[in-house]
Amino acid sequence: MKKPESTSRQDKEATIKALIAELDCDEMPACQKARHSLVGMRKAAIPALLEVIKSPKSWVRWEATKALGQIADPAGAPALIEALEDKEPDVRWLAAEGLITTGRKSLIPLLQTLAERPDSVRLQEGAHHVLHHMAGRDFRSGHHTATHQTQRVKLERILEPVLDALEGTTPSQTLPPIVRVAISELKQQKVAT
Repeated sequence: MKKPESTSRQDKEATIKALIAELDCDEMPACQKARHSLVGMRKAAIPALLEVIKSPKSWVRWEATKALGQIADPAGAPALIEALEDKEPDVRWLAAEGLITTGRKSLIPLLQTLAERPDSVRLQEGAHHVLHHMAGRDFRSGHHTATHQTQRVKLERILEPVLDALEGTTPSQTLPPIVRVAISELKQQKVAT
């Protein structure tokens, strides 16, 4: 006999809630197992992960950030962008890697945040990591170069001025207008969709 859909949804929500609670554990294998299960639930786990990524406990934020990065859904991009400013370097690194994995759909939200908060050094560093990869400057971006040559060339041309501003001496002053131009070009050419 088939379960009613509402019961199935309630069961899934209860499972997600239990797995989220398991991210706050004393033994790493248990935390990892919970994270792997949440990643397997894909989009259904995102709302709960968006809440727990704000935890005061760094290891819980680490697990939530890693899970959102592995799910790689654009719905998680805003939280990953916020995590670029986390006080823990490991969380910031995972957030940048998660945005890279999410791909081009994370570019416009990242650039918009950079235009709004150009003074944030942590955001600048994380954005540089992501944009450096997306523009094809990263040694790991060979996949993008080989399989998405046309898109990569467009991205490189659009992102180059932003990277130059991030690498300059006064990024907080030069970024906003340059980022706005990049956003406009990405939208016009539909490169980041």
